[in-house]
Order: sequence, then structure tokens, then C-alpha cells
Amino acid sequence: MQKFITFLGVLLMLISADFVTAWGFQVFWNHLVLNIWQLFTTVDVVNTMQISYGVFLAIAIAITLVYTPPVTEKTDDIGEAFGIVLSKTLTKVITIGLTLLVTTIVF
Repeated sequence: MQKFITFLGVLLMLISADFVTAWGFQVFWNHLVLNIWQLFTTVDVVNTMQISYGVFLAIAIAITLVYTPPVTEKTDDIGEAFGIVLSKTLTKVITIGLTLLVTTIVF
């Protein structure tokens, strides 16, 4: 019984994380990328290029299914730790941008 309750808890956390990730993708694309894009173009990008929440949810679930956690890097040096965090963050932003670009082209 304890394993079943643990499984349900982990499953609930996974579903919640998928919803939050999808919401984050939607905010990143619909409210950040499109508004910046709107500044540099004459067409109405914000209304024509918005993507629905369901598409972002499908992306979040697909990423969950194919994601394998990387090996963690450990260091005591603050400068080196900052470099690791910065490179991982930049990689995440580029991955999110490419994913959303492909989604926009497909949908």
C-alpha cells in the first residue's frame, strides 16, 4: 500500500510539473517572444502567432517522455558554478526557443 501511495504522489507531481511547464512555455512564447517580435515588425504578430495551451501541454508531455536527466556536475568554486548554471540556462532557453519555433512551423 505504501508503494502505491508513493506512486500516486509521484504521478501527481509529474502531472503538475507538466501543467506548470506548459504554462511556462505559453508565457515564454505568447507574452515574451511575440511581444518582442511585435516591436520589430509591422504586422500583427501577437494575434496571429499565438499558440494554444493544449499544444504547449503536448510539448511538455513529449519532453517528459523523452527526457533523461544529465549527470550532475559538482564544484566548490563559485565562478565555475556560475559558469555551469549560465551554460545550462542558456542551453535551456535555446532548446525552448527551437522547440517553439518548430511548433509554430508545424501548427
